[in-house]
Amino acid sequence: MLKKYTFKEILDLSIPIIAEMTLYNLMGVFDTMMIGNYGGNKYLSAIGLSNGITYNISNIFVSVGLSVAITSLVAQSVGRRNYKEAEAYATLGFIVGNLIGFFISFNMYKFSKRILYMAGGRGEILYISNIFTRISVIGIFLKMNTEIINSVLRGYKNTKVPFITSIIISSFKILLDFILIFGHGTKELGIVGAAVATCIAQAIGLVFSSFYIVTKLRVRPLFEPVVSSNITKIKEIFRIYVPSFMEEGAYSISRLLCSVMIIASGSINFAANEIANTIETISIVPSLALGVAATSLVGAAFGEKNYKKAKKYAYGCTAISVVIAIVFSLVFVLMPNFLVHFFVQNKEKQVIYLASMCLLVGAIEQPFIAISTVYEGALKGIGDGRTPLIVTLITGWILRVPLIYCFIYKLKYSVVYVWWITNIQWIVDGILICLMFNLGFSRKLRKYGKYKL
Repeated sequence: MLKKYTFKEILDLSIPIIAEMTLYNLMGVFDTMMIGNYGGNKYLSAIGLSNGITYNISNIFVSVGLSVAITSLVAQSVGRRNYKEAEAYATLGFIVGNLIGFFISFNMYKFSKRILYMAGGRGEILYISNIFTRISVIGIFLKMNTEIINSVLRGYKNTKVPFITSIIISSFKILLDFILIFGHGTKELGIVGAAVATCIAQAIGLVFSSFYIVTKLRVRPLFEPVVSSNITKIKEIFRIYVPSFMEEGAYSISRLLCSVMIIASGSINFAANEIANTIETISIVPSLALGVAATSLVGAAFGEKNYKKAKKYAYGCTAISVVIAIVFSLVFVLMPNFLVHFFVQNKEKQVIYLASMCLLVGAIEQPFIAISTVYEGALKGIGDGRTPLIVTLITGWILRVPLIYCFIYKLKYSVVYVWWITNIQWIVDGILICLMFNLGFSRKLRKYGKYKL
């Protein structure tokens, strides 16, 4: 039975994360709606291709990969009340994140057309994607820096400031999209306006979060020379970072390959899949937020050596996440057409039908996504990044990619079958991560000792 104080602590930490992620996803939803209404399915496909690559790469290396390591290590340090150690991890994480972020952004700018072509972009879609990508990579670099700062804050159980940052970024992004894409009060810039809006909004958000972490937070980056005593801490960062970014990489690249195969089946199929995915991102926000909360709470309890408390946090976050996921499943079953109509004009009847069917089928996978996401976050909180990597390799590369290659790319089945395949993927993923969580936690207990009661 979940105790009231545990339930309250989980909600206190996770609600701002849910609100933050909801705002970012709503920002993406409004962005997609405005681009879709501006240019139709070709523009949706082009921007979807660009964002799929840039966001996947930034997530693999920084926004998810490195951020998870920093949150886990800072949380464990705070749990031990070792604030100097937490500051050291914050500093090293910020340095590593900047170096990686600059390298990624520079190469994405320089080789954008080649990368987009390799990902399946052709003709007008390639042209539009390339213009958008070469501008938006500046915003992606700024976003990666903000994510590193947010990871430090979350490790210290401060989720309110990242939420405030998300309000700032989302507000400016939506406002500037409306002004710059359609030319309200200025010249109509179309997709260039969408990219410029991204850069400006991310810059404002980074300035705010940087000011806070430097002036207000007890755990903040101290920009001192990296000396030999920090080598152990660097190794600890990479011990979690490497399997985390490999796991995110395995998942994201498998999704990207699947997107390439879907776009090869035509812009209608790809646009329908993009709309359904955009709507589903709203449903998985609570699971992602509770996964982040699990990383912070389980990591802090693990740092305290209170292993019983750590396991309770993991189970509590999972239970709440599954209940919310079931509610979204019911929404997808009852009103898929209603949701899709927000994204595309009535004349795109085939896109509307396919996207609605994708959502209807996708209702099945929601509880299993919740289980997988939260247990994965809990495992990373105790420093275990290898278990999620193993599960992702099995479900992404042994199930998802081969099945989509067979049924979508070769046999030319409808895009709806993609969602039947992902149902299989997430059901297996949820079962495996649940089993391996208990095994992985048991291994940690054998290594570090019995429960602290």
